[in-house]
Amino acid sequence: MSNVILKVEHLCKSFSKDGERIEAVRDVSFELRRGECVGLIGESGSGKSTVANLIAGLETADSGRIVMNGTDLLDRKDRAGVRACRSKLQMIFQNPRLSFNPAMTIGQGIEEAVRYYQRIPAKQRHGMMLERLRQVGLPETYADKKAAQLSGGECQRAAIARALMANPDLLLCDEITSALDVSVQAQVMALLMDIRRTSDMSMLFISHDIALVSMLCDRLLVMYKGVIVEDGATADIIHNSQNDYTRNLIASVFTADEATMDRWQKERDNANG
Repeated sequence: MSNVILKVEHLCKSFSKDGERIEAVRDVSFELRRGECVGLIGESGSGKSTVANLIAGLETADSGRIVMNGTDLLDRKDRAGVRACRSKLQMIFQNPRLSFNPAMTIGQGIEEAVRYYQRIPAKQRHGMMLERLRQVGLPETYADKKAAQLSGGECQRAAIARALMANPDLLLCDEITSALDVSVQAQVMALLMDIRRTSDMSMLFISHDIALVSMLCDRLLVMYKGVIVEDGATADIIHNSQNDYTRNLIASVFTADEATMDRWQKERDNANG
């Protein structure tokens, strides 16, 4: 069995705005291996979230291929195969409150992750939901709360619990800490580090914050104007970038906030035990 869980090949996506054609993603190709965490970074508008939405099926590609576990997710003829494959792919969004149905309790929302993909008895599904709440550090009583009753950090933890319900092979994280303050960011990142240690799950972590992803990711992809301009091991990108855009991006972060970097380093060390 191949160690490559996700292969993106020559992916393109354009939009029309005010009569103008905008190429949001241009000939993007990369691979993601089993158990690997890859950071997709770049400034706002670089095309990062569009790539995530294309992989998740929230947008339709103009051309290219997205192959997960050997199944082409863009193959319209293999609907059953694509549906089964997508059940092992979960996405966490920037604003967790908007991703929960406000009429549902958190427990009901978490159970929705498997309700339509897997035939699991209600009692067993409820027990799974409570276990996922405990895994992300939330009390079982939060199952009866609504998303509006939770803080931003608590709601994001609940969103992670929902994503974990399906035991996904691939987790897409789209700017999931950008709306949180630094201390809560650190808690969420420590949780993701713990998930990495205890599972074989792969992650694509999308962020504009290169300092943050450097603490979690094995490899970085740098996007600029819809194109991946650099791809390499995290340490190589940080310390020996070959691209001017990447070097400027790194310099703007790592020289501006050394205190934050120190804090992230301590959080990573604590998470690693």
